Amino acid sequence: MKVNLADFSVVVSDIDYTLVDFGMGHRAAIEALAQIFGRQLANEVNRMFHLVLEGLRRAEDVNWQERMAFQEVLSQMHQLQAPSLTMYGLKPWSRESWLILVAKKLQIVLTPEQVEAGRDLYWNTLSENIVLYEDAKAFLEAIRQVGIPLILMTSSDSICRVADDYSVLYDPAYSEQYKMRRLERLPLSYQELVIGDPIDKPDPRFFDKVFQTVAQYENFPMEKILVIGDSERSDLQEPRRRGCRTLLVTR
Repeated sequence: MKVNLADFSVVVSDIDYTLVDFGMGHRAAIEALAQIFGRQLANEVNRMFHLVLEGLRRAEDVNWQERMAFQEVLSQMHQLQAPSLTMYGLKPWSRESWLILVAKKLQIVLTPEQVEAGRDLYWNTLSENIVLYEDAKAFLEAIRQVGIPLILMTSSDSICRVADDYSVLYDPAYSEQYKMRRLERLPLSYQELVIGDPIDKPDPRFFDKVFQTVAQYENFPMEKILVIGDSERSDLQEPRRRGCRTLLVTR
């Protein structure tokens, strides 16, 4: 990540895949699921992860071959998460939903308690196995040296509770606190953190919250705000529309 920080008054950065190697943690989490629930289930959860990841990145790519499969997964998740949709919208990152759908596909019986235990196993293992990218370490040190605020923004992990009827129930405070515990394990030094609970990026309301947080320090001109992320659609389109400078991180 090469940029002249002297041109900016504040940095807003995404976390996963931008500063930390989320993929390393995810692979370890999939292996942990395989040991408890079997390789077939773990592989299907991994497939669903990459389908959702690419689907959300390729929102405007009409030629993407997996589009129909992605839309089918979202439709199935919509049915599971229906009780929470009217206010907050679909939570596509819900590992609980993925486990329920995969178990149903494979005709494996998992109790709601086992689904939540699998969710906890996944996130705890991931948290123990993610590290900062080496270039991110250098970049964060450069921010510290120039003394400008670093605001972190990150999507919701969509942590949900599983009801007895296997419906997936979203509680924003529960989800946000769960993610905060995960992030506390990372060696990150920052001034503020904005998590996508209950409204997530790329929704403009998420970025309202981000820039309200930035304004707590000063009403910086938008062109003096550098926004960094790994997703053009989720991280950068809306800040750029508002006049920010942006940096797309591709690895």
